[in-house]
Amino acid sequence: MSGIISDNQGRSSGLVKAAGGGIWTLIGTSEASDDATLDQTGLDSTDYDTYVVVLSSIIPATDPAEPMLRLGDSGGIDSGASDYVFHTAYINPGTSSYQGQESTGANYIKLCPEVGGHANNSEGFCAVLYIGAGRGDSTVAPLVHGTALGERGDGVIQGGHLVGQRVSVITLDRVQFLFSTGDVESGRMSVYGIKHA
Repeated sequence: MSGIISDNQGRSSGLVKAAGGGIWTLIGTSEASDDATLDQTGLDSTDYDTYVVVLSSIIPATDPAEPMLRLGDSGGIDSGASDYVFHTAYINPGTSSYQGQESTGANYIKLCPEVGGHANNSEGFCAVLYIGAGRGDSTVAPLVHGTALGERGDGVIQGGHLVGQRVSVITLDRVQFLFSTGDVESGRMSVYGIKHA
C-alpha cells in the first residue's frame, strides 16, 4: 500500500510508504577466523534472480593479498583457468586518473588490487557485489558487478567499480570469497537474495 503517511492526529508527514516487493532475504552469513575461504551455499535459483554479497571488515592473514570471488553450482566452486572474465577499475585519493586490471581468462574475479600490510593494521577490505542471472532456466551466464575498497600496505586506500562474469551458464547455488595468498584472518561475508514480488 502506498500513500501519504499521517500522524496520530491526521496530519500529513509528507512521507510516502514504499510499494511492496523487492524484499532482501538473508541466505547466510559467515565470520572468518583464519579460514582459507568464506563460502555460502543455498542460493536458490527458483526464488531469486539477483543476489547481493556484502563483505565487511575483511582482513588478510598474509600481506599483501588480492581479494577474489568465485561462483559455483551443485558440482562445487568453479576454479578453471579460463572460467571467469573481469575488469576492475580503481582510483586512489590524491590522483584524478583511474587505473584498471582485467583478464579475459582467469580462475577468479578480482575485486580490488592488493590489500593489507599497513603498520597500524587498518588494512580492511569491503565490497558490495550484485550477481545477476545463474538461474537453471537462464541462457545468461552469471554476471557480477559492484564496488570494492581496500587499504594497501602504504596506508593508501584504493577502490572503485568492477564487472565480471562466469563465462558459462550454470545453475548458481554458491559463492566463495578468498585471497590470492593466505587465509582470511577476520571479517564477515553475508549473502542476500532479492525477491521481485
